[in-house]
Amino acid sequence: MDLKGKCAIVTGGSSGIGKAIANELARRGANIFLIARREDVLKAAVKEIEKSAVMQSQRFGFFSADVADSKAVQEAVNAAESACGPPAVLINSAGVSRAGYVEKLPISGMEQEIRVNYLGTVFMIKAVLDGMMSRREGWILNVSSLAGLKGIFGYTGYSGSKFAVVGFSESLRSELRPYGVNVSVLCPPDVDTPMLVDDKRDKPLETLKISEGAEIMQPEDVARAALAGLEKGRFIIIPNFAGKMLWIANRIAPSLVDRIMNSTIDKVRKERGL
Repeated sequence: MDLKGKCAIVTGGSSGIGKAIANELARRGANIFLIARREDVLKAAVKEIEKSAVMQSQRFGFFSADVADSKAVQEAVNAAESACGPPAVLINSAGVSRAGYVEKLPISGMEQEIRVNYLGTVFMIKAVLDGMMSRREGWILNVSSLAGLKGIFGYTGYSGSKFAVVGFSESLRSELRPYGVNVSVLCPPDVDTPMLVDDKRDKPLETLKISEGAEIMQPEDVARAALAGLEKGRFIIIPNFAGKMLWIANRIAPSLVDRIMNSTIDKVRKERGL
């Protein structure tokens, strides 16, 4: 798809992966509309992304909304259409994460992960879908995680919500194929974002040990891989080699992957006297 002059909506676009993808889309000539919760951060992000514009005619806008609120989502999409035109691209990057032992995780936090990570994705897609189907054109990128392909110790709520995104996306891709609307899922490893910094405070020691030594990607590298995957029509987009190998190994020999992870978990628990 030629993105010049097309409207791209990016949720969670005020920071991290969302902002990096918005910058890449702006470099391809798209009009950019960001949706996130904090208005002050959104304003700053839009000013930064405007610098990536390649045409004077490109338009930019933002709307402060919680994607877990279906009414607010519809208002945001209406604002995006007014500011930037009918959405041709939707990037669902808004997300929250609550790491911790399952018995200690509050139900309220797990509910929030489902509402933001999964239902927020559903609400956004439902709000733009009729237009994309009628125009028979669209790119939808839903941001999941490697933890949405392989359940990770310490991420019961997060993994559950991200698995839901993958399953929803797979069904959606099949339904929208006849309408020329492509659906992809981005499944990155740990990325250097504010969410990862917050996570580290609550990650169980077992989780930290499992990921010890693993590459932490930069948002800009993830964004470039995401756009390359979209352009090639890939469904699952994993932006680094180690992540792809984990996905393949888990599909071919899941018991082996479990054995390796469990050996690390058991070692940590033994050191803790458990």
